[in-house]
Amino acid sequence: MSGWFTLLPDVSAQGVGCLWRATWQGSIGFLVVWLVCGLMPRMRARFQCWLWRLALLKFLVVLLCRGPLVVPLLPAVAEPSVHMTTPLGAVPAVGGAIHAQSVSDVAGPQTAGLLPLLLTVLFVAWLAGVAWQGGRLIRGWLTMQRFRRHCRTLASDELTQHLQMLCKAYAVRRPPPLLEHEGVGSPLLLGILRPAIVMPSGLLSALGAERCRLALAHELAHIKRHDLAWSLVAAVARMVFVFHPLVWWALRRLEVAQEIAADQFVLTSFRKDICTYAEMLLAVANQPQPNGLIPVLRAGTVGRYQTLKRRITAMKSFHPTSRGVVVASVILVFLGATVGIVPWRLAAADAPPSAASQVPASSSIAQSVTVFPIVLNSGAPIPGVPAEMSETLVRVVGLMLERGGMKEIEIANAKFIPPQDADLAKVAAAFGRFVRSQKLSTEYALYGQFIGTPGKGVNEIRLVVVDRRGKVVLSELRDRGQLSRLGEERVDPMIASYHLVSRLRPLWGLADSNRKDVPEGKMAKLIAEKSGLPSKAEQEAMQSRLKTLKQTVKTSTIAVFVQVSGKGSDAKAADALAEMLTHDGIGRAEAIGAELKFEIKPSINQSRIISDTAKAFQKFLRKNPPTADYALLADYGIGRSADGKTVLGGVGLILCDCNGDWVLVTGRNSHQPDFQQINPHSSDDCNRLVVGVMKHDLR
Repeated sequence: MSGWFTLLPDVSAQGVGCLWRATWQGSIGFLVVWLVCGLMPRMRARFQCWLWRLALLKFLVVLLCRGPLVVPLLPAVAEPSVHMTTPLGAVPAVGGAIHAQSVSDVAGPQTAGLLPLLLTVLFVAWLAGVAWQGGRLIRGWLTMQRFRRHCRTLASDELTQHLQMLCKAYAVRRPPPLLEHEGVGSPLLLGILRPAIVMPSGLLSALGAERCRLALAHELAHIKRHDLAWSLVAAVARMVFVFHPLVWWALRRLEVAQEIAADQFVLTSFRKDICTYAEMLLAVANQPQPNGLIPVLRAGTVGRYQTLKRRITAMKSFHPTSRGVVVASVILVFLGATVGIVPWRLAAADAPPSAASQVPASSSIAQSVTVFPIVLNSGAPIPGVPAEMSETLVRVVGLMLERGGMKEIEIANAKFIPPQDADLAKVAAAFGRFVRSQKLSTEYALYGQFIGTPGKGVNEIRLVVVDRRGKVVLSELRDRGQLSRLGEERVDPMIASYHLVSRLRPLWGLADSNRKDVPEGKMAKLIAEKSGLPSKAEQEAMQSRLKTLKQTVKTSTIAVFVQVSGKGSDAKAADALAEMLTHDGIGRAEAIGAELKFEIKPSINQSRIISDTAKAFQKFLRKNPPTADYALLADYGIGRSADGKTVLGGVGLILCDCNGDWVLVTGRNSHQPDFQQINPHSSDDCNRLVVGVMKHDLR
C-alpha cells in the first residue's frame, strides 16, 4: 500500500497531463463541429450526426494516443530535442553514480510546493467521477437486462411480417426479435450486440396498423445506423470526461441528431407524409417510459419533450438537399475522420543538405573520428565554470558517438582555440588548417563550441567536421531561435552535446545513443575510470550483498549518518531520516551523531564525488565498526546560489554492511525523474528522496 502512495503523485501528474491535452484538443474539435453545424443548417441530419460522433471520439483518441502525429511543416532546424534541467556548469554524472547508465534524454517538468498535492487531489477527484458515471452505466445495463427478461414475444403476425419487409428494404440481414411488455408506453430498441424491439401491449389497437409500422421503421432505422453502439461510445466519453460540460453538451446534441437522422431516414425511404409521421410521434409522446433505462442503452420512438419539439421542427426542412451541400458535407466528415480526429502537432522539417554537409557516398558511414575538446565561449576561463568542464564534455560526446556505432574514437590532447570574434566560416577554415598540422590517423575530426552565460545556458552551438586533410565536411550553427523552435527553453552543456551528436547521425549513419544493450567500449571504460566506478567483480559482490539485504531488511538494524555539504554532519536530519526509514519498514534505523570529516576533492563529475565519498565512508567504518548490521550515509549537496536561493547539486546515498563493504552506492540529480518529482530544497526533501530510492532498490 505504501508503494502505491509513493507512485500516486507521479501517476497523478501524468494522468492530469494526458487529460488536459485531450480536454483542450477535444474542445477545439467540439467548437469546430458546432460552428460547422451552425453555418450549414441545411446539412443532412446523418452528416451532422457523424460530425458529433467524431467530436466525441476526438476526446478519447487524443487521450489514448501515446503521442501526437508530427507534421513537419515548420522551417527546417534539425534533429529532435532532448529536455534536461541542469544549469551551465553543472554537467550531470555520466553513468549515474556507481551504477553504469547510458546518457538519456530525461524529460519532465520539475514540480514543487503544493503542485504535486493539487495534481493528486484532481486525479483522485477525476477517478471518483469516473466511478460514479461507470456505476450509472453498469446499473443501467443491469436494469435493461432485467427489463428484457420480463418481455415476451409479440404475438402479431401483421407486425412480424411488416418487420421482415422492413429488414429487406433496409438491408438488415438479421431481423431483431419483436417483443412486448406491459410496463412500456412507447416502442423501444434495447441492446447493442443483440438488439430487440419492444412494443407496448395493445399498441396495435391503440395506434392503428399504419402508425405501428412507422414506429417499427423508426426503431429499425436506429439498428441500420448502429446508433446504440455510437451512443455507448459517447457515454464512455462522458464517463471519462465527466468534468467537461462540452462533452455532456455534445452527447445531448448527438442524441438529438441521431433521432432526427432516423426520422429523415424513414421519411426518405418510404416517402411518407410528414404530418402522418408527426401525428404518430405525438400519439405516443405522453405514454410512460420505463424507469432506470438510461438513454445510451436504449432508443425510443419518442424521447424528451425538448427533443420531440426539435424533431418535429426539423421535419419542415426535410426536402432535397443541393448537390453542393452534400459534397461539402461528405468532405467535412472525411476531413474530420482523417485529419481532425488524429492528435497532431507542427514540427520542423528535415533540414536540406547544404553544400558544406555533403560527403562522398563511399564514405557516408564513418568509421573513425578524433574529437577535440569542446570550447566554451572563446576558450578563456569562465568565472563559476570548472576548468575541467571542456574535457568532461568531450568524453560525453565520445561516449554518445560510441553508443551510436562509431568504431574508433580518439580524444585529442591538443586544444583548438578559435580566432577571436570570428564567424563560423573563419572558424571552420582555421580548424581545417589546425587539423592538417596534427596528422590524424582517423577519417574525421570534430570540433564543437558552446557560447552562452553561466546560469542562463547555451545560446549558440557551433559544429565543424573536417576530414583528415583538413577539408571542411560540415559547418553548422544553431542559435537561440532555432533551439527554441526545437522546444528547448534553456540549454545546458549536456543538452548542447546531445544536439551536436544528433546532427551527426544522418551524416555518419549512426544509431540513437540512447539505445540499450550496447557493448562497453573504450569511451565507456574511460568514463568509468574517470568516475571512480568499482571493478566488475566488486559490482557483482554488491549485487549479492543487496540481495541478502532484501531478504532481511525488515529485521536488520541500520546506523544512519547524514552530512550536508559545507556543514558537516546533520544530527537533526539523521534523526528524521531514521524515523522515516523505520516507519516505512526499511530496517530498524537509528541516527548516529558521530562527526564525519571527509576531504573530498571538488569535481563537476557527481559520480567521482560519490565514489570518493563512498571510499572515505568505507574507510571510516573499518576504523569505527558500527554495532548495527548496516550503515547508511546520506550526502546532501545543499548550497546557495549567487542570488541567495537554495540550490541542490545532488544527493548521494552510500549503504555498507557492518564490515564496511558496499551494498548500495548511488546518487540523484536533476536529470532523474524522482529528483524532479520532489524537487528537493531542504534536508527534509532530501530525506524523502532517499527513502524513495531505498524503497525502489530494495523491492
